[in-house]
Amino acid sequence: ETIVAALAVWSIGCVLMNVDDGLPEERQRLMFGSAPPAATIRCGATTQLELAQASPVRFAPVDIDHAYIAFTSGSTGRPKAILGSHQGMSHFVQWQGCEFGIGPHHRFAHLTNLSFDVWLRDAFTPLANGATLCIPDHRHLGARDLFDFLETHAITAMHVVPSVANHWVNSAPARPPIATMRLAFFAGEPLEGVLVRRWQARFPSCEVVNLYGPTETTLAKHFKRVPSQPVDGVQPVGHPIPGSTTHILDEQL
Repeated sequence: ETIVAALAVWSIGCVLMNVDDGLPEERQRLMFGSAPPAATIRCGATTQLELAQASPVRFAPVDIDHAYIAFTSGSTGRPKAILGSHQGMSHFVQWQGCEFGIGPHHRFAHLTNLSFDVWLRDAFTPLANGATLCIPDHRHLGARDLFDFLETHAITAMHVVPSVANHWVNSAPARPPIATMRLAFFAGEPLEGVLVRRWQARFPSCEVVNLYGPTETTLAKHFKRVPSQPVDGVQPVGHPIPGSTTHILDEQL
């Protein structure tokens, strides 16, 4: 329902802001307060946040390239609202599909919290490139259920955060390796070599890709194909994707 709603919002030239009702109330209120919506669409939400009646908001004409509002994680301070673009999102989704040969032969697991910008590539990279998107019946899977889901649905690709992957591989009971997995895109946190090795033990045919890019850049802007024998410690983030440029500055800019 959320994917259909997102396409509907874009089809009439509006800007999308996903708010997961599983987030703490304080964060939901911050999101609504930072970017008061003109309208809301409820997609299977189990709770309803009671919001104070806001004063009427005068909306300036929206740039046709404005696509979505996403929020930073808040790990280094108060979460910030970031306005993402259609061109930036399209650029990434097309690049990812082309670079990794994503197509009808792929089956993606859709597992990302919908309030973060990663949700956009989690949903639309497979759909825009002709792959199948497999959505679990339950929003939060434990390690055992996650591995059952991946095996039952013959998942070939997924996006994942390192800390979550680390919990999965360390918590799931011993079981035969899953041979169908071909691509795992890690992002959002430093990726350690020890996790890559544990992941490859669970998924021996899987290529690990390290993505990097803050929310402000409209999805990831760096990538690195992690070798089958990764270096110890934090893995490199590689080079900018084609069509983007990175500048590394010191304290004096």
